[in-house]
Amino acid sequence: MKILIITISLLLAADVSAELYKWIDQDGITHYTDKRPDDAAQQQELSGYLARISNKKEPKVIESETPYPDFSITSPAQGETVRNAEAEMDIAIQIDPPLTEKHFLQVYLDGLEVGEQTKSTELRLQQVRKGTHRLQARIIDESGQTISTTPEVTFQFREPADLTRIAPNLVSPAQ
Repeated sequence: MKILIITISLLLAADVSAELYKWIDQDGITHYTDKRPDDAAQQQELSGYLARISNKKEPKVIESETPYPDFSITSPAQGETVRNAEAEMDIAIQIDPPLTEKHFLQVYLDGLEVGEQTKSTELRLQQVRKGTHRLQARIIDESGQTISTTPEVTFQFREPADLTRIAPNLVSPAQ
C-alpha cells in the first residue's frame, strides 16, 4: 500500500505532458516513469485525472513586446511585513502607460483571483489571514487573455504588536 501511495504521489508531481511508461522490475514491483527505461517497458495512455491535468493550459501570455513596460506591485514591497488589526491591506500597482480602454487589471493572492477586474491601481484587500502570502497582478484583455504579469511579491501579514504586553511600563506621550 505504501508503494502505491508513493507511486501515485510521484505521478501527480511529475510533468504528465510527457509519455508515460510502465515496467516491472525483477522483484515484481511495478514502476511508472516518463523516460523509457528499456525495451520491456510499455507505453501507457493517460486517463482520468492525469489526462485532465496534462491537457490543462496556463493562461496564454502574448509573446510580443508588452505595451506596458513599467508594470509592478509597489506596495507591499517584496519581503515586507504588513501589520493591520482589521485584516485589511492596501495594494499599490504601477502601470505605465495607463491601461487602455480594452485592458483590465486582475489581482491574485496566493494564486487565486481576488475581487473583480478593475482599472484602479490602488486596491484594498479585506479579510487577509495572518501568515505568508504571494501577490501578483495581471493585465488582461476583454477576452481574458493575459497581456502582462507582474513579478510575484511575497509578504507577511500580521496583527499589530501589543505594546502593553511587550513593554507594560511604557508611557505614551499623551499621558
